[in-house]
Amino acid sequence: MDQADQDRRVHVLTLVDPDGTVHHDRWLTDAALNKTYADERVGMLDYWEIGGRDMRHFRWITDLELTAGTVSDITRGGRARWRIENETFNTLKNRDYAFEHNFGHGQNHLATVFALLMMLAFLVDQAQQVGDSLFQALWAKMGSKRRLWKKVLSLFECFHFPSFRQLYETLLNFQKMPLPNTS
Repeated sequence: MDQADQDRRVHVLTLVDPDGTVHHDRWLTDAALNKTYADERVGMLDYWEIGGRDMRHFRWITDLELTAGTVSDITRGGRARWRIENETFNTLKNRDYAFEHNFGHGQNHLATVFALLMMLAFLVDQAQQVGDSLFQALWAKMGSKRRLWKKVLSLFECFHFPSFRQLYETLLNFQKMPLPNTS
């Protein structure tokens, strides 16, 4: 990109928000992907966000058309995608899914299978949060997903449920029973 900038093939767009935040885009079209795949052509986009004492820099390679009319939208989309991926990874890592970097190692792709199963479980969890009123009611009753999953696990260890519906209904309607009088 720097060589292309010296050759005056780089385009620049700078915008300033009413709050003073500077958005600086620098892009190159029809660039070689790398030396090995020089015939593969891509667009390169650099973006700086400068506000107050903070400066953020992002860089993308894309096959989308880069023009003064598109770079701001592409930048917003790239930032949103990065934020979604980062938040998802942090959730999987820190919220009882136990997703760690060491899931990249293993024999016969076992670690990859574990990681994919975990992501599938996360997807099902997200779908339930959005579209399953029984799950939503149970989550509200438990107060946190951590507590909900502990209760689910405790029942899983003791009983066989033919469906999640029955499991969730059991938890939702669960009443603590007094200890029997053994005297």
